[in-house]
Amino acid sequence: MRHARLGAGLLFILIPVLAQSQIMPTRPYESSDWNLAWRAFLGGGDIQAAYALARAAVAAQPRSVQWRHRLALAAEQSGHPGTALGAYDWLIMHAGQTEYLDKALNLASGLNDASRAVPLMLLALRLRPYSEERWIATLGELLKLGEYPRALRLLQVADRQHPRRFFLWEQVVLYQQMGEPGHELQTLDIYRRRYGPEPKVMLQIATLQYLQGDYQKAYTSLKAARVQATPQDTAYWRTLSGLAWLLEDYPVARQASEVLYKANTADPDDYRRLYLIHLASEPHRAFEIALAGWRHTHESSLFFAALSVANAANKPAWLRQAFTHLNKIDTQNLGQHPLYWTSLAMLHASQGRMALAQRAYAQAMALRPDDDRLWADDLWMLIDASDQTRLRALLPRLAAHAISRPALWAPLAAGFGLIGQPDDALPFLNRIWAKHSRDPAWLSDYADTIALAGYPQLAQRLRRAALQTLAVNPTEPANIGHRQRLLASLATHLLPGDPAYRWVARLARHPQDARAREQVLGWTLQNDDIGAAQSWQRQAYADTPIPAWARLSLALKTDDASTQAQLLSRDLNALPRQDAASAAEGLGWTPLATQLVFDGMRGTPNTDRWQQSFRPLALGGSDTLGATGSLMRASGLSVVGTRLSARHWLSSGLSLTGNIDAGMQSIYDHTQLGTIPGWSRQGSLNLTRTLPRGSASLSLGGDAIWTLIFRPARAGIIAGAAACPPPCLWITAPYPRPASPCNSVD
Repeated sequence: MRHARLGAGLLFILIPVLAQSQIMPTRPYESSDWNLAWRAFLGGGDIQAAYALARAAVAAQPRSVQWRHRLALAAEQSGHPGTALGAYDWLIMHAGQTEYLDKALNLASGLNDASRAVPLMLLALRLRPYSEERWIATLGELLKLGEYPRALRLLQVADRQHPRRFFLWEQVVLYQQMGEPGHELQTLDIYRRRYGPEPKVMLQIATLQYLQGDYQKAYTSLKAARVQATPQDTAYWRTLSGLAWLLEDYPVARQASEVLYKANTADPDDYRRLYLIHLASEPHRAFEIALAGWRHTHESSLFFAALSVANAANKPAWLRQAFTHLNKIDTQNLGQHPLYWTSLAMLHASQGRMALAQRAYAQAMALRPDDDRLWADDLWMLIDASDQTRLRALLPRLAAHAISRPALWAPLAAGFGLIGQPDDALPFLNRIWAKHSRDPAWLSDYADTIALAGYPQLAQRLRRAALQTLAVNPTEPANIGHRQRLLASLATHLLPGDPAYRWVARLARHPQDARAREQVLGWTLQNDDIGAAQSWQRQAYADTPIPAWARLSLALKTDDASTQAQLLSRDLNALPRQDAASAAEGLGWTPLATQLVFDGMRGTPNTDRWQQSFRPLALGGSDTLGATGSLMRASGLSVVGTRLSARHWLSSGLSLTGNIDAGMQSIYDHTQLGTIPGWSRQGSLNLTRTLPRGSASLSLGGDAIWTLIFRPARAGIIAGAAACPPPCLWITAPYPRPASPCNSVD
């Protein structure tokens, strides 16, 4: 106990002295004192003093394993990694204590001291020659020193002694870093022959061949690894997909992209390729791929691809699926493209929310105000929704500036046809005639519009052309049901009697089809079969309003004046002009009938028929009856006069005018005038013929027995012949004529 107390006292005495002086003993080395000091420094927590002591001890005893070990520990804890590395290096290399190898390597790595690390790593490789981790670390340190040849020699020797995939592959990596593609390809070929066409090896071989410009050889090398490739070989499958697509080997491109798609490692290009591959044959599959690609990569082009196929397929449910789960940031980013808004408009329109649809289209047009395709799409949407109210407001505004905007011609023609203004549709149909002249369905629709505009003969010629086109190209249109209905539609117009009836019977099997429903109704009305028309109306139009043109046709055939008046007042623009004119004439609405018939004469090839209707209407509305009165009081004479005048048009160029004049005269100042007659009465008839270059008139009555007047259309000369006692003939000009005993009536 006494010796223990003495030792503790000495320890507490030595600690402050040594700590303050930091000077090692200068007397000869005595291990017992130095060991005691070491323990004292560590017990007092003075690592720096312990470190200084260990350095001095190593200097005094350089071959002391114990003090080297103590120096390494003290250097590590006191922040002297270089000294610690040196101590560990001595212990490993000179004392054979390889258990410190990992510590030394970690210190060398932390100090980035490749010169010290390389010998240690080579020693580690001798101890563990198959450790890939050790090899990678050793090669890395050699490359830091720029010793590429030494690293290659090490790998080559190791491969000869212990053949491994790793040794060959690392040679490939080194040759690639050294920029020696020939040696790299040679080493890869050795690898392929020894271990088979592994995906990463064949990918590297194909890359070198591709860089040499031999695309087909590179593609062949890639395909050789398909058997061994797994879904985890992402780089291989991605490269194979891209090169197969480049060389137009679409089945292989599809297979490679499908592997990546199922492994959830596809990039935007893979999704685009799969989308395009499935687009024509499997649009729904294409939509799903594009939408999955958008959600996986957030590549906006994939979202718009999904919208495009949904719009093309007219699938509102797909659009609803695409717009689901979009957050605010997605909406802001995607809303910079018009397709986002036009697709959203289509979705709203499919749900009957046309106001929201129009607002969405307004957003799209604000982004591209000069894009006629957007205006055309807006019109098609309104046409598909049969929104005649908005069409009536929009069509005239667009039609006024559509002559130089071809994208608008087709929707304008369809829109005007829908709202019942075929005359306004015809100019645009004529402009797109060349594009659709071989399309039988289009020709049939065109013929219907022509017929509504009042050109039945031209409509029949178009229907015959459509039938001939359909016979030459029996696969157009592709849908068999559509083709049969089109044939039936043409037959109802072109075939007489029983053959047409058989075709109509075929159409009657499809009362749910709007076109077939109208064709049957039109055929019954055209054949004046009122009973069949009314029966078909009850059967096919129980839940659907009957078209305005059909209601008017029924009203005309049944003399339903109230329905005719109602249709003319509310749906005039939706009615065929000829039927509307007939109804107006029958109701006694002559001005409206005249206007409709006159409009029908403009630019029509069937002018004679319209003129035969127009002239009686116009003549009947052109007769006039008038009365005028006059009062004069001057110079003692008071005159009150009345004229009755009537004009009747015998034909469009010949009119008969009759006048009756009556007057009463009285004198209120007898000092100025003598006796005068109290009454004056006279009448006259005037027959006027309008000539191409003027007019000629024959008058009878009044003071003259007869008067013939000719007025040229342009000259200022009037030739007159008057019969008065004695008869005489006067030629007059714009200047004053000579005095004459005759009274000339102009």
